Amino acid sequence: MKTRLFLVRHGEPDLPGASSLFLGQSDIPLSSKGEAQIETLKKHLEEVPFRFACCSDLRRTRETARILLDHHPCPLSATPALREVALGAWELCPREEIALRHPEAYAARGRDLMGFRPPGGESLGDVEARTLPYLESVMETTGGDVLVVTHAGVLRLLLRRLLDLTYDRLFSFRFDYGSLSVLQMRANGPEILRLNWTPLFSLNDLSPS
Repeated sequence: MKTRLFLVRHGEPDLPGASSLFLGQSDIPLSSKGEAQIETLKKHLEEVPFRFACCSDLRRTRETARILLDHHPCPLSATPALREVALGAWELCPREEIALRHPEAYAARGRDLMGFRPPGGESLGDVEARTLPYLESVMETTGGDVLVVTHAGVLRLLLRRLLDLTYDRLFSFRFDYGSLSVLQMRANGPEILRLNWTPLFSLNDLSPS
């Protein structure tokens, strides 16, 4: 049975204060707008016969998955393997504040996302090492339609691996809150059926994230 991956980024989180915070693994719920985003997306997925669903075990992704699977018999596995990058001491700090207070470390992270770890945190290389083996196992053992609800960093790493791109292409992909991407898995590589699609897409959504 051929596998289709339905990749969903969680809805907008209920961030305290400024939106330009390092969020990482801080366990923030969905905002009311985020809940509405996912309720709208749910209407477009109600007829998909999901055989398996997995999500990060952080609250914003669990809430997203539960809305999408409301009244759906598909089993849901919530796992820390699909968490966003841990940012340690930088969690919930404004990006501008970190850039001002720790300019050398901030610049070092920009030069080496795969290797740099903020104090007490992870690199994207660490995220790749814990995330991709789990997702590859899901793809190998599960046929049919699979729902994956996770975070932007995880989705970028997965697309980079599946499309066999170099790491400097990691930010060639954008994943908005509540967006859907669909991949048809084929023997010669994935076919992208949808990428960063949202039901309420507007040109106003194209501002930098």
